[in-house]
Amino acid sequence: MNQQYLLKKWIPIMIVMSIMVVALFISLGNGNYSVLVSVAVAVVIIIMIRRRASDKVGIALKQRTSEQLIVCLTKPLQSLKDKEIIETFVACNTALSHILYGEYERAETVIGQVNWDRKIPMYQAIYWNIKTLIKYFHTHEYTEGLSLARKAKALATVSHAYPGSKKSNMAYEAYVEIGQVLVGMGSEHSVTSLELKFDKLPLLVQLFVANGLCVAYKQSGQADKFAKMDAFIKQNAPFCKALQDYSA
Repeated sequence: MNQQYLLKKWIPIMIVMSIMVVALFISLGNGNYSVLVSVAVAVVIIIMIRRRASDKVGIALKQRTSEQLIVCLTKPLQSLKDKEIIETFVACNTALSHILYGEYERAETVIGQVNWDRKIPMYQAIYWNIKTLIKYFHTHEYTEGLSLARKAKALATVSHAYPGSKKSNMAYEAYVEIGQVLVGMGSEHSVTSLELKFDKLPLLVQLFVANGLCVAYKQSGQADKFAKMDAFIKQNAPFCKALQDYSA
């Protein structure tokens, strides 16, 4: 079902992109470089917009409350036309913000307002991932959390051929590996895997990975590595106290 949904979303985009590529080659063949310049400018603008959005998230994470982060993560979604995407990711990003600031009951309330059973598997995975984080950071039911993380990963799996899917799959794998660390099953392989994923994931996921690594380093007595990850969390999310609990 995930594949069918993504095909439906991406086929029109791929058709438009194919037409643009053909137009580009025709223009270049005629010695007209204006199309190439336009494409290059568009790419630069997209990169700048993404960097600016990332900067805004970084600034919001340094605030004392979750409000600015929620606005930062949800406001851009309001311009989308797909109501399914808006509902899913507004709920997800709002709940995620609450979890980072230790507002677990508010996170539960937000995701409880959405009928997840009617959504496709990859969106149901988002719900179970939020529940996973609540188990990890609030109730400390690590075994149950790990089970939910595995369920979310299975529901979210899609082909790496789709844009963004590789990083998404990597994030779900990371949440499973964090659970393995929390329940005391963190092997050298799973810790190394988290270390390799750390630099490849967006900041919000990096923070959860950093917490998992801090727990692993504390368990194994690696003081230098622990200090580095602890400093990363405190520098980037100084008021997200949930991330500074390494007591598993």
